[in-house]
Amino acid sequence: MTEAIETVITCHYFHRGGHIVRYRPESGLGTVLDQRAAGARSPRCVGHFGELSGIPVALYRHRGAAWLQVARRRIRVVPCLRPHWQRVDDRGPNTPGRRLRIDANGVELLDLGYRIEPWWYEFDFTPMVEEEHFDYGLFVAEMLRSPSRWALLEP
Repeated sequence: MTEAIETVITCHYFHRGGHIVRYRPESGLGTVLDQRAAGARSPRCVGHFGELSGIPVALYRHRGAAWLQVARRRIRVVPCLRPHWQRVDDRGPNTPGRRLRIDANGVELLDLGYRIEPWWYEFDFTPMVEEEHFDYGLFVAEMLRSPSRWALLEP
């Protein structure tokens, strides 16, 4: 009897600096680890992992292709993907309701509403801070819009 070998991809964990995720595309789930504790045994990160409304979302490279995976739904990243990100209640950047939609050639592949914690704009005075540093849905949209950013994830 032969057991199937499960693929494990190491990703940066969006929601907590200094942590990585051992991501399993077959299940759409990941295990968060402290990067220092993983130490030298940790392979190079080839993706990003986070959650939107409790749903695991990963952007990663595997076998020469770039992938977006939402739970167990895997979407190959190709030039025709078009991300659409918006604030649901547009009263300013501190509004917690967000929406991420992705389509390809006019066919909708993803429509996900989610909320962010609004506290960060009130207290973060870092001069180089960008909204995508605190909003994983916006980060995903910007990654899909910028193929050059994927070069950093080459295995």
